[in-house]
Amino acid sequence: MPSVPAVVVLGLLTLTSGVAAQAAPLPKVKEEKAGLLAQAKITPDSAAKLGSAKYPDAVIQSAEIEEEDGRLIYSFDFKTAGKAGVDEVQVDAKTGEVVGTEHEDE
Repeated sequence: MPSVPAVVVLGLLTLTSGVAAQAAPLPKVKEEKAGLLAQAKITPDSAAKLGSAKYPDAVIQSAEIEEEDGRLIYSFDFKTAGKAGVDEVQVDAKTGEVVGTEHEDE
């Protein structure tokens, strides 16, 4: 049976590795047209965190801000290891509401 310190160290290593995976830098946010980022009330990092809640084990591959159906939307493509395609999450850039998710095959 492992000693208590070994269990604590193992737990800290597991926790730290999970935090590092989630803290991957956000890709540059592409603007559908110039000036859209300036109109957003939610920062790209905040929107990405909201979107990440839907796919916590995935990594953001791309990020875009666009106007869609009269709304200003961040669109993030999440890639999950071992899963084909990507999962798209759309976050309202003014309210922070997750307004859509969709799986896209390769």
